[in-house]
Amino acid sequence: MKLSLWVLALSFLIHSSTYANGSNDEIVMPPDWNGQDLPPEDAYIDDFEESRPTTNEPDCRPYEKGKASYYADSLTDNPTSSGEPYNPNLLTAAHKTLPLGTIVRVCNADRSQCVYPVKINDRGPFVAGRVIDLSRKSARSIGLTKQVGVMRVTVDICNE
Repeated sequence: MKLSLWVLALSFLIHSSTYANGSNDEIVMPPDWNGQDLPPEDAYIDDFEESRPTTNEPDCRPYEKGKASYYADSLTDNPTSSGEPYNPNLLTAAHKTLPLGTIVRVCNADRSQCVYPVKINDRGPFVAGRVIDLSRKSARSIGLTKQVGVMRVTVDICNE
C-alpha cells in the first residue's frame, strides 16, 4: 500500500510538472533519489497508526533466571497454595515469592520457546537452585520433558 501511494504521488508530480511549465522537458528527480527503484524507507509518511498490525506480544519485564522443573502427574487434583486443585493440563506454576495469581511468561534459556500466560497458583519449588515448578502443559510448551528433567529458564512478570 505504501508503494502504491508513493507511485501515485510521484506520477502526480511528474504529470503536474510536465504541464505546469508547458514543456515536455525531461523530468529531473530530486537529488536524494540516487537512482534507486524505491525511495528510502524513511521517505514514507504513515499517519494511520491504527492501520498498523498489532502484535500479540504480552507486556512483560524480565524478573529472574534459573532452573525450572515440573510437577509430577501424581500430584494431580492435590490442592495448591491458592486452593485450586493441581491440573497438569493448565498453564500454571509454583514460585517461592511471587504473589499468587501473578501472570508470567517462561522462556527456555535461548528464548526460542516461551509459554504465556502462566498463572502462579502454588508455592515452590523446594529444591535448591530451582526458581519455578511448571505444570506439565507449561513445561512441554518450552521443551521441558521427563527426559530433560530440569532446564534453565527466564521468568518474566507480565501485565494482564
